[in-house]
Order: sequence, then C-alpha cells, then structure tokens
Amino acid sequence: MDNVDKAAKSIGNRLSLNDYKTEIPKEVKTETPKKAKLTVYLTIESIKKLNEICSKKILEKGKPDKSALISKAVDLLYEHENKGN
Repeated sequence: MDNVDKAAKSIGNRLSLNDYKTEIPKEVKTETPKKAKLTVYLTIESIKKLNEICSKKILEKGKPDKSALISKAVDLLYEHENKGN
C-alpha cells in the first residue's frame, strides 16, 4: 500500500457520507405520482410509431421513459375526448 492509498484510507475512516447528509426542504421536494403496472396490446403500426418517437427522444435527451410517453398520450387523449364537455 503506497502513501496515497494510506492517506485515502485514513481520510475514509474519519469521514462518512452521513457527515454530509442534507435535508431537502419540503417546498423543494417534488411529489412523484404513484404508478401502477398495466399491460396493453398494441397494433404493429402503433408499436412502430412509439418506437419512432422513442428514437427521436434518444437523440434529443438519451433513454426515453416509455411509461411517461404513454401517460402523456393518455392525458392528451383524455383532453381531446372531453373538449366538448
């Protein structure tokens, strides 16, 4: 064990992650909606469209969240269906 390793071990023994815990104020915390599992059967065309959207999202932001995309689609469909009410 060289001097750098000894120093790192010595510092590691004196410090812990608990020494640096910070509490996030309640007004900053965001509520994550509860999720439920749902199985759906889509047509091949719908799956192709979803995959195309996901491919575009990958190029923009990285890995897409398919659940979030489906949730947004349901929200938009709900708004569309209830426009006349």
